[in-house]
Amino acid sequence: MRSTWLLCLVALALGTGSTVHGPIGQQSMATAAFGIGVVIDYGNGTVRSYDNVTADNVLSATMTVADVEVAWYGNLAFVTAIDGVANDGDRDLWWQYWVNGDYASVAANKYSLNDSDTIEWVRGPSQQGTQPTGTGSSPDPMLLWYAIGTVAAGGIVLAGYYLNRRKTLS
Repeated sequence: MRSTWLLCLVALALGTGSTVHGPIGQQSMATAAFGIGVVIDYGNGTVRSYDNVTADNVLSATMTVADVEVAWYGNLAFVTAIDGVANDGDRDLWWQYWVNGDYASVAANKYSLNDSDTIEWVRGPSQQGTQPTGTGSSPDPMLLWYAIGTVAAGGIVLAGYYLNRRKTLS
């Protein structure tokens, strides 16, 4: 009986370990970097620059200076709009960023910053000529594994409950 509940708790913990509830759960525990520059090119002739931003990752630095809309894929942030200017898949216009002139191919919340880094956001055609990863019509593999794990954990918990209930009634 005890081992059944222990197994259920372990399975539940494994199945929900990647669950994140909102932006606070998404932030890293990295040390903040100072003197960050943020440049935002909206792709319509408007370019805004900010200096001396303090943040630990690209997403938090950008959120310090602009209104950022994000789609979460597991624990990965995909920027969908900055200051109300959204991605446009029909026209192949996507928010993409560079750090110190190098194209970044990781989620904005996963790119840890160093002092004096410069982030440049540009809304333009995808660097790959295709839609950025995680936004197509096929499901994101991380979400698929999360769903499988959650369903399996739920099944184990229900089985444990059923077995316990059956023993209690006997």
